Amino acid sequence: MDFVVDALLSEGNSGSPVLAVSCATRELQLVGMYHAGYKGHSALNVVIGIDQLADFMHRKKRVPRALSDASTGLGPKERLRLIESLSQSSLPLFDFGGTTVRAEEHDGALMYHFYGKQFPVDDRRALVIEDLPKEGLFGEVGRLFVPGPSVASGAAPWRAWPPAALGTDERDLVSRAVESLRVQVQHTLDYRRTLANLGSIDDRRRGRDLSRTLARDAVLARDLASSLSEMAERLTLGHETPVPSTGATADTPPLAAAPPAPDSP
Repeated sequence: MDFVVDALLSEGNSGSPVLAVSCATRELQLVGMYHAGYKGHSALNVVIGIDQLADFMHRKKRVPRALSDASTGLGPKERLRLIESLSQSSLPLFDFGGTTVRAEEHDGALMYHFYGKQFPVDDRRALVIEDLPKEGLFGEVGRLFVPGPSVASGAAPWRAWPPAALGTDERDLVSRAVESLRVQVQHTLDYRRTLANLGSIDDRRRGRDLSRTLARDAVLARDLASSLSEMAERLTLGHETPVPSTGATADTPPLAAAPPAPDSP
């Protein structure tokens, strides 16, 4: 999460601290670290914000951010609206940072099926996340399902990881990813619905606004999707992860049949 300053800097200054004068105290404060500049524009230079830098220093790894609208507080009404929209969608596939995700409702739970980079040539799922209903809220993260080391050959079942069996960083990552995915899926469904009905200037304006929102959030979603993929691989192999106390193995996560194709016009 960078910001741009007009201080004159040059190549070789990367890593330099960036200070600003506080309007309240008149004291210098560390606000970030310089790391890049625009070619041909020496007065436009890019700084990493101190908040993200502090997270990185504490955790020793990059912390992906949630989508900009993920903190707006989705509630039960938005969940019902999302489920209704999914039931009416003939193609419940969505892009989440370059990863294809299928979203669907199953026995009251929302299921997010993450496919690999080779999809649709390879239609095996790499990760499934359960989004359970919760009174007064949109929902809460349920189990994570990852394929066993040999699930492709049928020799090993899926592994189910309850949130309590994950580490703190892993729970935080999944929480941010699910919050962001809810918003991304709803925005995509709204955009598709808008494209199907561009009868007025307001509809076209809304379509442009949604398109810009999806493009803006794609960058943040890419970081979240990449981190989720790495986490799923660790959970599949059992490396550097706690052992789940219960539900270590599970049946294949349910995947609803494809909806019928709409009638031809």
